[in-house]
Amino acid sequence: TLFNFLTHSFEHVGNFAGMTLDIKKAKVDYLGYHFELIDLPGLYSLTAFSPEEEFVLDYLMEETPDYIINVIDVNALERSLYLTTQLIELDIPFVMALNMWDEFTKKGHKLDVNYLSILFGVPIVPTIAPKKKGLEKLFQTILDFHNQNKPIKKISLPYHIEIEESIEEIKNNLEQDPQIPHISSQFLAIKLLEKDPYVQAKVPSQILKKVQEKIQFIEKTYNNTIDIVIANVRYGFIQGALKETLQLNEKIFQKKTTTEKIDDVVTHKIWGYLIFLFIIWVMFFSTFKIGNIFQGYIEWLVENAKQMLDAFLPTSM
Repeated sequence: TLFNFLTHSFEHVGNFAGMTLDIKKAKVDYLGYHFELIDLPGLYSLTAFSPEEEFVLDYLMEETPDYIINVIDVNALERSLYLTTQLIELDIPFVMALNMWDEFTKKGHKLDVNYLSILFGVPIVPTIAPKKKGLEKLFQTILDFHNQNKPIKKISLPYHIEIEESIEEIKNNLEQDPQIPHISSQFLAIKLLEKDPYVQAKVPSQILKKVQEKIQFIEKTYNNTIDIVIANVRYGFIQGALKETLQLNEKIFQKKTTTEKIDDVVTHKIWGYLIFLFIIWVMFFSTFKIGNIFQGYIEWLVENAKQMLDAFLPTSM
């Protein structure tokens, strides 16, 4: 939706599998600057375990865009910010667009956007895409970033000392190999530790062997798989940042939604079974009793259609 309103396009919007497993391109001019915007498939992580994730990771590594607009659903911050923690390590400048801001504020929630921007080291712009609010500021923020009018202090996630040391050692090995993709060695090192299959396929076996040794050491130290250890650091950072900046309206959660009210009735430990049996009875009754009423009409239609086709079509299948 944001892409369509930024570029005055009419691309299809949806969350169906394979719906946007390609790139959409559009050109926009703003204050004398020429932008080419590229819309990539939506995803919540840069770990290449799905076609969408592999597609995006491949594009970012091969094409290396100048800037990224990280579109975030402000009503699902914790889930959406996981990708942001990975983009921080990618070393490509990016801007966060907190979309659906009107829904967020309508619920009475509050967010200290400026402080969240400092904690993540990324410019943040609240947006309401269908109402075109915040879109000009989004372009202006990218231009300020581009012209270094408002530089942002880069941050690093607080990994455990054993992981930090492993990252540094793997980075040094990667930087000495000319065949490695020209992208952040920090990002690649962490992806290798997370056992990302796409990145592993692009790295020589001697480096993979050293990475495996580091993985075994870290997993033994923390008695857990390394992808969970790293994920815990990411979510811990997100939760800490939101604790400092996010104030939810508790009254929203105390008030039951229509769906929850219906659930209270239809999943009741006594009435739930009776309602279930009633629905099953209605289904069979409508199939056999009500269906019989239409059966004669359907048979009449089929017979007449057959006679009409027999009159006009030659003998065949």
